Amino acid sequence: MKKEGNKFWRFLCLFIIFLLLRLLYRPWIYSNDYFDFHVADSFPSFFAVVIQYSFFDFIVNKYFNANINKTAVFWGIAVASYAYELLGIPYNDCDLYDCVAISLGLIVLYLFIKPLK
Repeated sequence: MKKEGNKFWRFLCLFIIFLLLRLLYRPWIYSNDYFDFHVADSFPSFFAVVIQYSFFDFIVNKYFNANINKTAVFWGIAVASYAYELLGIPYNDCDLYDCVAISLGLIVLYLFIKPLK
């Protein structure tokens, strides 16, 4: 039970940080017209990767009592995130900075889940 609780709190903390950035930081940057090296534009892509993994890990372990293959989940999230971004190319909705943020999120996620194996 302690391991599930840690996973829940990890997911909740990441989600709260995401919401704070989304609700406070992003509007402040846009309203003051600051250049923040595209952090306000691309942090959702960075956090999406990490939050997706935390959510999936917590839900599967809590409700399905299944031991998931962390490598398969990692690559599934990577492929899905890049596919989502690249599917926006025909609509001029693909952003290079979002792809970089996804890559950075995957690196952080890899470094984060590596010790958990």
